[in-house]
Amino acid sequence: LHTLGMPPEAWPKPGEVLRAATRGGARVLRLEGRVGMIAPGYRADLMVLRADQPALTPLTDPHAQLVYASEGRGVDTVIVDGRVVVRSGRVCTVDRQALLDEAAEAGRVFLARNAERFALARRIAAAVAAALAGDAWAFR
Repeated sequence: LHTLGMPPEAWPKPGEVLRAATRGGARVLRLEGRVGMIAPGYRADLMVLRADQPALTPLTDPHAQLVYASEGRGVDTVIVDGRVVVRSGRVCTVDRQALLDEAAEAGRVFLARNAERFALARRIAAAVAAALAGDAWAFR
């Protein structure tokens, strides 16, 4: 983002961006020698993208297309430390329905616990709207 005002030829090259995201990330996290590249002895952390996504078709400059055009929707498989955590674009380490059920219940509890606050907020919002419209006595 810091290069947006600069001419495109001054922007980081796609290979530089990929190195910053992989080896650079490992260095920042002090995990050099363990992650950040595909090599013997390194953790098997890999992401496999679908080649049929519009951003990669036709595949003419893989680095540039990956950096400048690829989207998260194209992720097919993710392997973390040798363990598949995303398969066919879906997280396979979490019970999705249980997570959704838990979130729905947490939402119901939150709304019930805060019903009075929400009612007060609606009254305040109505009073502010009335005051802005010129009816200062609407909130009694």
